[in-house]
Amino acid sequence: MFYAVPFTGHSLGDFLGSLALLEAIDASVGDVGGAVNVAEVSLLSALDLDMLQPGAFVLATLHFNVINLAGGAVTQLSVLSGPVLGDAFGAKIEVTGLGSASIASIPVPGTLVLLSASLFVWLALKRRHSV
Repeated sequence: MFYAVPFTGHSLGDFLGSLALLEAIDASVGDVGGAVNVAEVSLLSALDLDMLQPGAFVLATLHFNVINLAGGAVTQLSVLSGPVLGDAFGAKIEVTGLGSASIASIPVPGTLVLLSASLFVWLALKRRHSV
């Protein structure tokens, strides 16, 4: 069984230039209904890019919100076929690897205890101020 995981955002690496220094432009659209559009345009010269980029690097990191993924359940992320990545001349660049996913969990029982304790303190303070 497959579960949908909503896309919550992305972060871009600095290997096409720094966004903060206006060396690159984030032209991403984000969630486009079942697909994620992430695009970055470099404003650096080919020589600058050659000096900046190692042999392999991360272009972007995608962030998803996984809720109630049952033990043993599977979710899948796939890269579309076709010219997904291109160079300055529009020539296709092959995707040679996809990174692994890391899932951070927030324990619900611990969260409920924390929320209950804060509600109890709030009620106690409210009662103390009204007396």
